[in-house]
Amino acid sequence: MNMKSGFENIFGAKEKRGGAAVLLAAALAAGVSASFAACDAAPNRDSGSASVAVPASPSPRGAVAGQSAGFASESGGGLIGGAGTAMGQIAELAPPSPRGAFAERDSGNAGIAYPAPSGPYGAFEEQRSGFVSESGGWFIGSTGVAMGHQENYVYLTHDGGKTWQETGNVNDEWPRVLTCGGFADDKAGFLCFRYDIENIGRIYHTADGGKTWEILDIPPLSGLVGEGVGEARQIEFAGETVSMSYFVREAGADDGELYSLTGAVGGDWSVSAE
Repeated sequence: MNMKSGFENIFGAKEKRGGAAVLLAAALAAGVSASFAACDAAPNRDSGSASVAVPASPSPRGAVAGQSAGFASESGGGLIGGAGTAMGQIAELAPPSPRGAFAERDSGNAGIAYPAPSGPYGAFEEQRSGFVSESGGWFIGSTGVAMGHQENYVYLTHDGGKTWQETGNVNDEWPRVLTCGGFADDKAGFLCFRYDIENIGRIYHTADGGKTWEILDIPPLSGLVGEGVGEARQIEFAGETVSMSYFVREAGADDGELYSLTGAVGGDWSVSAE
C-alpha cells in the first residue's frame, strides 16, 4: 500500500479542489520526526501557503483514537475525534497507518500514543485491540487471507501500550480466518474463527494469558446451526459473562440471521434472536 492510498483508507476523507487531491489525516505517535508529522500525520490542507500542513486539534487527553475531518470552503472545516476502546470490550477492525498501526491508547501522557506491535512479516493487515485496565491491554494482529489461510498473533501490554509482549496463539493448530476476538482481563481471552471444516466455526479460549489455548464447547450451537453454517461475529465481556453476536445462515439460503449467545466458560449458555 502506498502512502496516499494508506491515508485514504484510514481517514476516508478525500476532497478535490482545483484538480489537486486534498487528503486528511490526524494520527501522530510520540517520537515521530518532524518531517513525518508534516508529510504523513497532519490534515493536508495547505491553509493558503503551499506545503504548510495544519495540525489537528488535540483532545483533552491528547491525540484522539479515531478522527474524521472535512473542509466546506477554503478556510472552513471541521474535525470529529472519538475516544478509545471501552475497557473490556473488543475494538473495531482498524486499518494500518502508512507506518504501521497505532495503539488506541494515550498511555496517560497527553499527546503520546505508543506504536502497536508489528508481526513477523511487517505491519498487520487486520488489527483488533482493547484495554482491560489503565495499564493492561491486548492486541490481535492478523495477516492477509490466502486460500482460507490466515495467521493471527496475540500480544499483551502491562504498561499502557509502551511495550508489548507476544503470547501464545493457535497458528500451528488452526491458521484460519479470524472473525473476532479479545480479552476479558489479563488472563481470559478468546479467538473466534469463521466456519470451515466445522460448520459452527471454532472458538478458542485461554485462561492463562495466551500461554495455552483450548477449543471452547458451546452445546447450543450445533442445534442452532443445523445443516447451515454459523460463526461468531462480535464478542464482549462483563465480568465472567461472555456475550457473542452469532451469525447463522441456513443451508441453501442467501441471507442469514444474528443471534445473541450469553454464557460463561464451563457454564450454561442461552440463545436469543437479535
